[in-house]
Amino acid sequence: MQIYHYKGDTGEYISTSEARLDPLETKMQEKDVYLIPAHATIQEPPQAGDNEAAVFAAGAWQIVPDHRRATYWKQDGTRYTIETLGVAPAETDLDYDPRLSVYHDYSDGEWILNRARWLDTEIRPQRDRMLNNVDTTYCNADKWENMTGAQKQAWREHKQALRDLPATIDYANPVWPTMPEK
Repeated sequence: MQIYHYKGDTGEYISTSEARLDPLETKMQEKDVYLIPAHATIQEPPQAGDNEAAVFAAGAWQIVPDHRRATYWKQDGTRYTIETLGVAPAETDLDYDPRLSVYHDYSDGEWILNRARWLDTEIRPQRDRMLNNVDTTYCNADKWENMTGAQKQAWREHKQALRDLPATIDYANPVWPTMPEK
């Protein structure tokens, strides 16, 4: 005889096994009597589909939502993870991050670019590395002395364009200043 095991805390179906005969009761009743351990039943569970689980509760099997460990997002970008069996995401929730980028915030029903965060996280650090590279590689004291006046002016303009970049760069089309010829 098949028996169906379930978790004691959630009732969630775990596995199937063969029940063992109870030798004493079988002998006393002169018919086969099987041992049914705790958290097991002879009732066969229904087949659970995707994001579902078969749960034994109140003496019967039922199918419940199973979205545990799945991450969802509210329309405003709030992220959450479902940790409980039987909980389903709201119909309006998404299984992907709705933000246009990590630099967008939800405000008054729309996504707005947080330009300061974008500049501080992406643009300024890259700009600072580029300025440092220009100073140490192309405009160091040894190379600066051997440049013509036009070359020096081109490098000054390039460095100024890099310094101005946070004020001038466009999020939708970030164009970086082109380095002068070396």
